[in-house]
Amino acid sequence: MEQGHRQFIGSDCLRAYLGFSSLSVLLLLGGHVALLLLSRCLRLPLDAVSFALLLPNTATALALVALVAIAAFWFTLLPEWTTGRYSSPWRWSSTSPLVLAERGDPSAARRHGVAGFHARHLFDERRLSGCSAAMEEPPGKKGPAMDPAQDSGRDWLSGLPEGVLHRIMSFLDSRQAVRTCVLSRRWRDLWRSVPRVHADIYDFTPDGTIDGEGEEDVEEAEVVVVFNRFVNRLLERRDPTASIETFFFRCCIPDEDDDGSADANRWISYGLQKNAWFLEVVVQLNSLELDRSVFNSIYLRRIAFGNVFMDQGFFKQLQIGCPALERLYLDDCIVADDEISSNTLKVLTFDTTEFCYEHRISISIPTVTTLALRNTICGKPVLKDVASLVSASVVLYCVESGNFDAYDLRHYLWSFSHVKDLIFSYQGRKLTIENNLQWCPKFFNLVGLTLGKWCLNANFYALIVFLQNSPRLEKLTLILAEDNCKTSEVFIGELEEKSFTCEHLTSVEMKCWEDDPLVINVVDFFVGSGMSSSQIHIEYEDDDEDQFHIESDDMFGFEFEYEDEDEDEDE
Repeated sequence: MEQGHRQFIGSDCLRAYLGFSSLSVLLLLGGHVALLLLSRCLRLPLDAVSFALLLPNTATALALVALVAIAAFWFTLLPEWTTGRYSSPWRWSSTSPLVLAERGDPSAARRHGVAGFHARHLFDERRLSGCSAAMEEPPGKKGPAMDPAQDSGRDWLSGLPEGVLHRIMSFLDSRQAVRTCVLSRRWRDLWRSVPRVHADIYDFTPDGTIDGEGEEDVEEAEVVVVFNRFVNRLLERRDPTASIETFFFRCCIPDEDDDGSADANRWISYGLQKNAWFLEVVVQLNSLELDRSVFNSIYLRRIAFGNVFMDQGFFKQLQIGCPALERLYLDDCIVADDEISSNTLKVLTFDTTEFCYEHRISISIPTVTTLALRNTICGKPVLKDVASLVSASVVLYCVESGNFDAYDLRHYLWSFSHVKDLIFSYQGRKLTIENNLQWCPKFFNLVGLTLGKWCLNANFYALIVFLQNSPRLEKLTLILAEDNCKTSEVFIGELEEKSFTCEHLTSVEMKCWEDDPLVINVVDFFVGSGMSSSQIHIEYEDDDEDQFHIESDDMFGFEFEYEDEDEDEDE
């Protein structure tokens, strides 16, 4: 082994010596020819000193040209389908591993995905430099280990175990991961079995955004074609035997009649067939109409959707086809179901979600411990079974519908009477509370409470009611820096008894704009109730910075970043 290593080093030295010798001979002959041309043909007087100054400049220019040529050749090793230059969209072939796998023929998929893969020279029928029979070895096959003392020039990063390299590559997006194939032979096939797929259309745009407006419409349409082709080829050329842990893609559907929905649903189906336990899909411009029939996976545990449409029966399919699902996050989505139920979910979030029915939407989630209903549009969610709730967040902004009244507000609060942490904000049509309406229950378990500016209306009416019904409250947070739809009072009521006792209340935190006149009133209110000024904390926000939002995700712990499955089980 030591002799072979020395021969390898000697061959490199020999190549370098021959290259240097060849360059010297070319420079010498070129200089002699140039001297003859200048002195005889052009009859220019040229002494030895001038020529000595001219020759190095010429040699430098030639060297730069050679370096540019080498760099250009190196970039040709990158797969063409990752560079973003195509003339027409790519379609799935009938012999692609993905299609064959969907047809239930894994052996054929393996033949076309592995053996046929190198038969086409890996990328776009273009042979990479240094391609040899060694490339046909399986990705996991490794050569014998070398003594570090005998192999001082070895690439130690490539020598790491395959699992470690996969972990490193999991921090890259899929486009970057594919491009690592040019590093060495060891890296050529590693990207094909990385357990994390992360494809983002923003990586294919110059400014990292897509708005679908203006003169850039045509360019963005081309970007969509390029991105769809990239994801199709990425999934086709993955190792058909490799599983996926986390599957994320952000795509764009520019036209309602576009076949982008079919591609996106095919990608989702592929990820679930590869045992993905975390699925995240974000869609730009038009909504993605999900095909509920593809949601059949005993491994899927987390889902995060942005701008998708779920038709009637989608949640029933989730309950039947995904028995291990624990977390569901919906942002800017459309739900056509009038009944939402689950016996496995633990965390459920509706963020700016539109319900297609104007009447009541039944929500039965007996196992959910953390629930968020923020800025829901249309419909009226009715909570039927939430016995396991520990943390809840309800944010009702700009509720102008005439079918929302004080009794609906009462329904929400009484459903959360047993929680430990509660975020509640209301900003909508004016509500006048009748004296005989017990709209606020007793919160015997409540230790953390967050309220918006609305609770200070009518001389702190709602705030006093909450404090009177929360005997174990320890921390109160008031978010006064809200982007309200209205500035007038929206919550009106009268109290005969305004005193309260909160023996465990040790901290009051206010988040507000500078020079907010309400701050002094709130401080005086709590100081007059027996609290010291040291227990009151004020955090100011500048007008030119981002506003505080009461709908904070901190209490929900929904992580979109890559994480180990073992770590998730320990939570």
